[in-house]
Amino acid sequence: MVEGAVVLSVWLLIVFAAFDLSLAAFRYNALSEAARRLAREAIVRGSDSSPESVPWGPASYTGNAGDESEFAETVLPVLATMHPDDVQINLQWPDATNDPDGRVHVQIVYEHDSVIPLMGSASTIPLRGDCVMRVVH
Repeated sequence: MVEGAVVLSVWLLIVFAAFDLSLAAFRYNALSEAARRLAREAIVRGSDSSPESVPWGPASYTGNAGDESEFAETVLPVLATMHPDDVQINLQWPDATNDPDGRVHVQIVYEHDSVIPLMGSASTIPLRGDCVMRVVH
C-alpha cells in the first residue's frame, strides 16, 4: 500500500511535468511563429509598399497582443493557450529605416506559468520568439 502511494506520486509528478513542458514547448513554437508572421508582414509594408497597404515603421512599437493594433491582430491567430494581454510585442527597425534592405526585428515575450516548480525555483519560464528579416517593399 505504501509502495503504491510512493510510486503513484512519482508517476503523477512525471506525467504533470511532461504535460507542463509540452505546453511550454507548444507556446515557444507559437511565439516563434508569431514573430515570423509579424516580421513577414512588416517587410512587405516598407516605404515602397503598394498603395493599398499602409507602410509600417521606422518608428518602434511596443505593446501587447490584446491592444487591438494591426501588429497585435497579425499575431493573435497563432497565440492559442496564451492570454493576449500577457504577450508582449516589440517591433523595431534597427537601421532606422523602412526602405528596402533595412532590417526588421520582432521580439515576442511570454511568461509561462509552470504547474510544477522547477527544483525550488520560480514557477515561471520566460519564453521568447525572435525574428529578424530585411524589408523587401
